[in-house]
Amino acid sequence: MDSTLAQKVNLILVGSTGQGKSTLGNFLMKPDLDHIWEENGQQRTFQVGEDRLSCTQHCAVSTSGDGSVTIMDTPGLNESHEKDLGYMINVVKNAHVLGSVHAVILVMKTESRMDQTYKDTVLYYQQLFGADIFAAHLVIVHPDFKESSKKYQDPSKIQKIMQQSAEDVQNLLGLKAAPSVRCLNSLPETVEELMKQLTERERILQHARANLAAAPLARLRVPKTPAVEAKHEKEKARLEERLAQLVEQKAQRMQIPSAAQEHFDWLRREIKKQTSEMERLNEDLAIHDTPDLVEVADTSRWVQTGRGIVFDFRLTSPVTIRKVTYCTWDTADYRETFRSDREVCGVFERGLGRYFHSGTLWVKAWGVKREYFAQAIATSKASLNEVKEHLRRAFDEKRSLETEFASSLDLPDVKNLEQQIAAVESEIKRLSELFFTSIEEAEREAQQMLKSKL
Repeated sequence: MDSTLAQKVNLILVGSTGQGKSTLGNFLMKPDLDHIWEENGQQRTFQVGEDRLSCTQHCAVSTSGDGSVTIMDTPGLNESHEKDLGYMINVVKNAHVLGSVHAVILVMKTESRMDQTYKDTVLYYQQLFGADIFAAHLVIVHPDFKESSKKYQDPSKIQKIMQQSAEDVQNLLGLKAAPSVRCLNSLPETVEELMKQLTERERILQHARANLAAAPLARLRVPKTPAVEAKHEKEKARLEERLAQLVEQKAQRMQIPSAAQEHFDWLRREIKKQTSEMERLNEDLAIHDTPDLVEVADTSRWVQTGRGIVFDFRLTSPVTIRKVTYCTWDTADYRETFRSDREVCGVFERGLGRYFHSGTLWVKAWGVKREYFAQAIATSKASLNEVKEHLRRAFDEKRSLETEFASSLDLPDVKNLEQQIAAVESEIKRLSELFFTSIEEAEREAQQMLKSKL
């Protein structure tokens, strides 16, 4: 990754109120003392709260001056956020601005316990952004670690804290491997201390850059809140009654046998079902049938103090391995002992100078999506051809019936009823969705709910 573009990295900061997300964001964005300690706070990239109240009431997305780092700082969760549609609209809007994410950073103070508020916050954002995004290059950062503090003179204490954090998050999110944990001081007070923290900052950024398949956020949609879902269920029930009335009125006005009418209705439902399936299959192919890279094999291990070979690995891939990335956090040396098109073997080893280091070491193999998902793509294409054939036959039958009963179908009142039925069915489908189809739709809903409270 030699080019400037290849060095760009997008991060999302997540954590409950008061854990230091904005302070860490300022350090990662522009690590100099003037920026971090700017007196009135107005020139800081992310505003920092001076008390336990969250200063980040809204999402904020900022890019460093050289364009290499873009960070999305998310608000801590409170009781109203889960029910606040406007809040979620703002989060999704900013996610669209970010575009994609290389790493999610869970921010937690060193001595903080993972209480229920923190768990709720992390689970909330995992559900909003998707489990796959959280599983890809997740890292926990303790932003208030001061190496000079007497309570951390014993290396085993901070190692226990890091390992416990990794295990807690792994269990909470159901991850197959424990995430990496890093400690730094995002509020260094001296130039000497700042220089030490710059190394850790670069390790975190390199960890994110090693993710060769940044998760896209452009398709992220606003989920409906419980209040919206309840409102839409009531509206849907009313419209379903209206739909039944319209269908009955149409049947009474059409002078065709009941069997033919039932066949008409069945064909309409079948065309709708097959059209929906065709859209789903096309979306699936658009995601997987590409030359983009995807993770095809990985392994990781939490290692504690020790020297020599602390982790040996063997990765095998079902497709050709195009790239290999790894992370040592500068606590070990990475060395490959064997590599072929579909296999990589190697070791992580330490010398005496790194004896007391600990952390999660990992290596990942990357292949082409189109090759990795070849079988699924072939199945989707075959299914798509079958769906198209079903649709062709359904449309042919519908045209045949329309020709046979043209005199009844061409009646003005029948055509009017068909238009009303189509409109009601479309609205019922919209109300049944778990997500809004667009941000504009979500904003209209938020405005309507606000007006209803006034």
